Amino acid sequence: MNDREMFGFIHPGTCQDCRLAAFYMENLVGNPYETGIAATHLVMAGVPARYPKIRFCLAHAGGTFPALVGRLQHGFETRRPGLNLSVEHPLKAARRFFADGIAHHPGTLKLAKEVLGSDHIFFGSDWPFPMGLAQSPGP
Repeated sequence: MNDREMFGFIHPGTCQDCRLAAFYMENLVGNPYETGIAATHLVMAGVPARYPKIRFCLAHAGGTFPALVGRLQHGFETRRPGLNLSVEHPLKAARRFFADGIAHHPGTLKLAKEVLGSDHIFFGSDWPFPMGLAQSPGP
């Protein structure tokens, strides 16, 4: 797959956290959270560095990942237990990801651009899902 320079869009299907069942939180909180967990798993396993030609694109402007990458980096720098310190460190690995621009707040989009790189943010509509852009195309 690396040789084919594949593009993979990472978007959660459903969140199984029962704490998020009320108030539409499965989507409002769960989807960005699951996107961040997926990206973190990839980084901690060293996948982006091992497969540099695969373009991993994260939904939800990277979800929680851009907000947490500094904490992940600090974990590496302070040699927290259970981390494989031989993989590419989180701040460097973050620059290998792409993301859609569905952030719903300019500050969130600004953070995604700062962490991933402004040239790594793609236009996305999230259509036909209801959490897309305010002027998403109709059916």
